[in-house]
Amino acid sequence: MPEAGSGTGPGPWRYWQKRGILILAGTGPVQVSVPSAWRQRVAITYGTTGIVSFAHAAACRQPPGVWDGYAGGIYLRAATPCVPLVFAIGNQNVTVRVSVAGRCS
Repeated sequence: MPEAGSGTGPGPWRYWQKRGILILAGTGPVQVSVPSAWRQRVAITYGTTGIVSFAHAAACRQPPGVWDGYAGGIYLRAATPCVPLVFAIGNQNVTVRVSVAGRCS
């Protein structure tokens, strides 16, 4: 797959940026999602989810302090320097601005 800002990806998703995630062992399941206002421009993929607007990832039961890694990344229809992703664990949500093809300001 091409990096964001170059080449072509599958179908309408012209750009790709690899962005894996880590989940601390013993943490509840994590949902990663694209805010609804961005879903026509941005999609994600982690593990075997395909190209989606949200994905669930569960931490394995490892010894404390061990991180579980998930391969994946971000698809874009057009080159965009920065995109928001929402990470939810239980009742806690945080929006993270992720640099894709430039610097987040």
